[in-house]
Amino acid sequence: MLYSSEDVASARETLGDLWPMLRPGLWHMTVLARFPAILAASEIKPDGGKQGNVYQGSFAKSISAVSLFDFESASEEDALGTFQKWSAHLCAPDVRLTVWIGLSRNRLPGRLILADDVGKLALGTGNLYPRVEACHLGPIPADAFAAVLAVSTTRPFQYVELPISEAALPCLLELTEKWPDPETPLLRRLRAGRLRNVRGE
Repeated sequence: MLYSSEDVASARETLGDLWPMLRPGLWHMTVLARFPAILAASEIKPDGGKQGNVYQGSFAKSISAVSLFDFESASEEDALGTFQKWSAHLCAPDVRLTVWIGLSRNRLPGRLILADDVGKLALGTGNLYPRVEACHLGPIPADAFAAVLAVSTTRPFQYVELPISEAALPCLLELTEKWPDPETPLLRRLRAGRLRNVRGE
């Protein structure tokens, strides 16, 4: 798959200092509301340990796998060229930050399906991030965690490296207060709905 040099250069510029952190790694993205449950369970569960509409329609959910971003196995051109597709995970519309958990490949207990194979298995479904989404069959234990990053959802992206423990939670709460809200149409609609509920409208 070919991408224009302008698209790749634009993605690299947009990601800024965050890209050298994400590039040499395998990552699971979650949000602050789910991160404490991961720490409490000492593992990342398929579907975030939830049922119902969480990740509804995703390929990873259909095979009971944990969805991962594999920026190391992908070529830099593929990873940056598909940025407009996977950037939705960085620019989450209703939170100030996302939590990225880096993983050690040699500590993964289950089968890791690399992005190229995921693309073949999910051919025609459209419910995956091409070239960069890998899948791990079964839960991922905490002893496979190699890093934790808090990443702001507004540009320019800010990030902070955190402890791989419950000591990360106070830091995350502090950053939630410190970092700005993403100003998106969806967030404005959510806020308007909350205000109507408070006013009893």
